[in-house]
Amino acid sequence: MKTIVQTTILRVQEDSNTFRQAVSFARFGYKSILVEGQPSNLNRAELPFKLISIGQRKEGDGKTSKSHCAEVTRQRRGIYRSILAVPYRIVRAIATLLLQLITVCDDASKPAYAVQVERRLNMFGRLGNILIFKLVKPIYDLLPKPLKYLYESLVGWACFLIYLINFLRTYFLTPLRYLPKASLYYLNAPLYFPAIYLMSKVYRAPFIYQAHDFYTGIEKKENLTLLERRWFNPFLFKLERCCINRAAAVVIVSDGGARLLEKAFGCHSVVARSCHDQRLDKTPRVHLRQLLGLSADDFLMVTTGTAKRGQALEESLDAMLKLPDNVHLAFLGKNTAQHIPLIRERGLEKRVHTVPAVMPFEVVPFIQSADASLTIYYARSPNYENCLPNSLFQSIAAELPLLYPELPEISKIAKYYDLGIPINPLDPESIRSGVIQLMSDRELDSKFRKNLRIAKEELSWEREEVVLRDLLSEVLNRCK
Repeated sequence: MKTIVQTTILRVQEDSNTFRQAVSFARFGYKSILVEGQPSNLNRAELPFKLISIGQRKEGDGKTSKSHCAEVTRQRRGIYRSILAVPYRIVRAIATLLLQLITVCDDASKPAYAVQVERRLNMFGRLGNILIFKLVKPIYDLLPKPLKYLYESLVGWACFLIYLINFLRTYFLTPLRYLPKASLYYLNAPLYFPAIYLMSKVYRAPFIYQAHDFYTGIEKKENLTLLERRWFNPFLFKLERCCINRAAAVVIVSDGGARLLEKAFGCHSVVARSCHDQRLDKTPRVHLRQLLGLSADDFLMVTTGTAKRGQALEESLDAMLKLPDNVHLAFLGKNTAQHIPLIRERGLEKRVHTVPAVMPFEVVPFIQSADASLTIYYARSPNYENCLPNSLFQSIAAELPLLYPELPEISKIAKYYDLGIPINPLDPESIRSGVIQLMSDRELDSKFRKNLRIAKEELSWEREEVVLRDLLSEVLNRCK
């Protein structure tokens, strides 16, 4: 039996796409092993694949306590790390603090920069603000332009060097201890490329690279900090280019993403959309409406997925202010608690809810009690403009009428099957109008739900996984 080792930098319980793929690899008849970046809370005895967690003991089933993980970490530090820990943290703190001056003097007038500068200075409290604005900045302003450039270069080098040390430790040296021998490696993020490439050479095994996003286009250049523009992004771009050039095949989740990769790296990509696998669904203890304590008369919309910058959060909250009191919106997923300050600011605590992520096999049954799905991605960058998120297919599988943005990949599916109402997420009035139309026209709602039942059968992982099955077979046969 051939072994496929798949990697993800996340907990697999937060990565429904990788979880689904690991199950498929086992279903195809391979020995499926998944190496995750952080320990999950999954019951390993029930999984059809072997799960290895970085930072956790290699063998054993069931959960590993936090105290055990901490003990393993302490044991692996070694004497040299204990000796270097204090000076390393001091240097990192000083370099990060000095970097704020570059950001402040470079583009502090831009809103994106202002937010980033404020967040980073808060790391050092009032002392950081005093050092930057009362002491260092006046001296910096007096320097001639060549000395300013030299200062920026030295601080940039220092910060980048620290980043490289962290990168090598986190994404290269540590994963090497956990990656087993394989017939084929399946890489879900470019950060693990150095470790996977070394393992593929040692065991003469090919690897496939799956890009879930167009990573170098997640943010526009004008929204990046000076350090990101000069150092981090060029490094990550070269890293991904090396990964793509050496991969036996490249997989992406949308046609638009494939075009972006081809333009940036000149590669051909296999498209395997992140469709939902109904065969994996398990009924949760409570569904979303029960958890929120809502009645059948309440109109409940849900937005699923990790909270990201490319979502029109404030506009959706402003739309909620214009909607009737029986309209509720639930944000379900990782990091959604960060929305709470904005929700409180608008006095929407009783109608807008943040719900922590549930297990990947519980998402669809959990949200089926909602009345509609609200997708608030907008064209913040090339990546978001061409996105085709898991949440879209989860909403279709849950048979929830869509309120969707007219982004090319999302709109193509929603309009082809006629699954909902197009909106402009950046316009609160457009969101409000779409919700009112869906609430008031029951015939329209019935039509959408009828179309959703057809779409969920055609847009299923059971059909989509055939693309991966054929690709795996082709790569393994080619590399015999």
